[in-house]
Amino acid sequence: MSGKIEHEGPGFALASYGLVNIAVWSQTPRVDHIKRTYALSLRLSRDNPGKKIISLSLVNTRSGVPDFETRKLSAEVIKKVTPFTAASVTVLEGQGFVVGAARAVVQSIHLLARTDYPQRVFASIEESAKFVAETCGYNAEQAQEISVLVSDARARLASAPCGSV
Repeated sequence: MSGKIEHEGPGFALASYGLVNIAVWSQTPRVDHIKRTYALSLRLSRDNPGKKIISLSLVNTRSGVPDFETRKLSAEVIKKVTPFTAASVTVLEGQGFVVGAARAVVQSIHLLARTDYPQRVFASIEESAKFVAETCGYNAEQAQEISVLVSDARARLASAPCGSV
């Protein structure tokens, strides 16, 4: 199986690996990013009938809070993808109190969302790739390939690495 960079632009990259939709933000998410991510989710679901997809998002801890329109669209998209989603994973890289607190806030938001699928927050790409691979039934080599693809998508962004403070 091979991964593919689907889109890259200032502050946002999108990739896919089998059943995995990978979104990497180094800037504040925007409506067009959410629309692209949703379109990829639909395509992955259509291309893999009877299987559920996984969403993996790498978010820069320094990016701002999305505007109201973006947050509203995100909530709508979560409802639309629920029937064909196996899990949602967010990666907030880094160590220390501020990043740890950010992960706790994201996890709390996930709990309030009350989706039918698990939503997990991780401190590293490697940890998240391992969880994603296990959830998809992929092996350790495929987990490594997912990790490399996420890192490659991040490297293509013009901004600073996610999580660097």
